[in-house]
Amino acid sequence: MFKVFLLSVKEANLLRRRIRNVLDLRQKFLDNSHHDAIHDLRVGSRRLREALDYLQKSIPPKWQTRLMKLSKRVTKSLGRAREIEVNLDLLERFREAEKLHPIFAELLVHMQKEELEKRRARAIKKVSQKQFAAYEKFLSRLHGTKTIFPTESDILQKRLEEFASFGWGALNDDRLHDLRIRAKRLRYAMEIQQTLKNQPLGRLKNRIRKLQEVLGQIHDLFVLADVVKGLLEEWDDPEMKLVPAGLNTIYQTLVQEKIALYPRVYPLYSKVILSLEPTASIQSTQPLTSTLN
Repeated sequence: MFKVFLLSVKEANLLRRRIRNVLDLRQKFLDNSHHDAIHDLRVGSRRLREALDYLQKSIPPKWQTRLMKLSKRVTKSLGRAREIEVNLDLLERFREAEKLHPIFAELLVHMQKEELEKRRARAIKKVSQKQFAAYEKFLSRLHGTKTIFPTESDILQKRLEEFASFGWGALNDDRLHDLRIRAKRLRYAMEIQQTLKNQPLGRLKNRIRKLQEVLGQIHDLFVLADVVKGLLEEWDDPEMKLVPAGLNTIYQTLVQEKIALYPRVYPLYSKVILSLEPTASIQSTQPLTSTLN
């Protein structure tokens, strides 16, 4: 007789939805039957990880660790492939806007498509292992009962503090990416709180989403610019002038596009902070002054 895991009805339903979503998207990724499978599966794995964190006190420790490890594997395995997908979308958008030389844009697209196939093949090996049967096994033992109330979790409070304590000194692309991760975790935790506690947080989540979008655009441009920078280093030859010049033009275009987005970050962050104060009585421990240029 196997052990049954009893959670409150809402907690059990939340976990079921998120695990089944990951399993469904994983199969679509393996079958290559869904255009956005890589993106959707990666997001699904992140949202499941946040649920596992949020419900840590309600889940047996060994199972919580096991499921978290599997979910992190999904997220990590798809990371590079997703970055390349975004690179291809950016290149196509810039090419349509005639911001890139068509020959060099075509070269980059060709190279990125080849790399995407390699990364996708590696990811398939990572997420097709038998270990993922643990999701199904956990679901078979998971039961919801009305005799148990949802566990009080401190995860939302931690996410609020992480976000509100972000410091604005000596900013760079890596630190802005860190802010993006904090914003994601906060929004995911709020989604769980909204589901389990019936708290209306729609307006606040929308403000966080807008901040995420701008931070995401900055990170995407940073990643693609880094790819082009790597190619520039490969073509660093005194006898070669045309190719390095073309690549440098693309690199500078990407950097300028990225820099143009910087001034939008702090106002969006400030709006979220102002919305948080009446919600969570949390204020930033850092002076809210932007150093972005």
